[in-house]
Amino acid sequence: MKIAAVAAIAIIAVAGVAIFVMNDDSGDSDKFKIMDVNGVDATIDNVVKGDYVLQRNLLLATKGTPSGAAADLINYVLSAEGQKIVEENDYIAANSSAPAYKSTLDKNTNYTIAIQGSTTVAPIMAAVEEAYEKINPNVKISMTANGSGTGAAAAIDGTADIGMLSRDLKPSEKTEGGLVETIIGKDGIAILVNNSVNGVTNLTLEQIAKIYSGEYTNWNQLGGEDHKIVGLRQGGILRNPRSVRGDPHPESIRIQLEVCDQRHG
Repeated sequence: MKIAAVAAIAIIAVAGVAIFVMNDDSGDSDKFKIMDVNGVDATIDNVVKGDYVLQRNLLLATKGTPSGAAADLINYVLSAEGQKIVEENDYIAANSSAPAYKSTLDKNTNYTIAIQGSTTVAPIMAAVEEAYEKINPNVKISMTANGSGTGAAAAIDGTADIGMLSRDLKPSEKTEGGLVETIIGKDGIAILVNNSVNGVTNLTLEQIAKIYSGEYTNWNQLGGEDHKIVGLRQGGILRNPRSVRGDPHPESIRIQLEVCDQRHG
């Protein structure tokens, strides 16, 4: 299955380039095609196997091994019910065959869980919060979406029980901060180009970076035909990939690419 999940992400390996793919249900899928990256097809299976490089982990971080209510909530996210929520938010489940959730909490005890972090993970956890509190009405969750770095810092200093991150933990966050990560899903990112692009079916990470650095401006530099490459709103974050309608540059072949602010959560 081709990747359909969409998210803004800074891919450090390619100098902060982010690539977006239009959702399959956009109605315009016949106008675009998905490029291979580093010779690998952009499929969910390839993301899960780790063969497709344009991906990132979505994770929850705790100070040390999670315990108590925080551990139970994380177990819910990793359960069949929680992984279904991950998929319903257009991300790839960490475990597509997860077991059903079983609470480990005392029903007669009240619990609170504070969560901070990634604006990307926040919608998943908001849906988790609603479903989880219905099952465990004695648990009250508070959540703030303020970025991955802030979430990690909050988990380290105890401001939050759980930090949400849309990137892997930094070595210092593990060794000095004592954070332990739990991967709850994956975000596969694909390159979408106009069907009129001929002669190019694969892009390397280096080539993607050079498109954004301005070194590559024409498809013939990549083995294709003589057509100008026009980036879509380069320099900003494309929050709605479905907004591509028509082409203000009909003389050129459009590539749907985006440079993303590396501070984005």
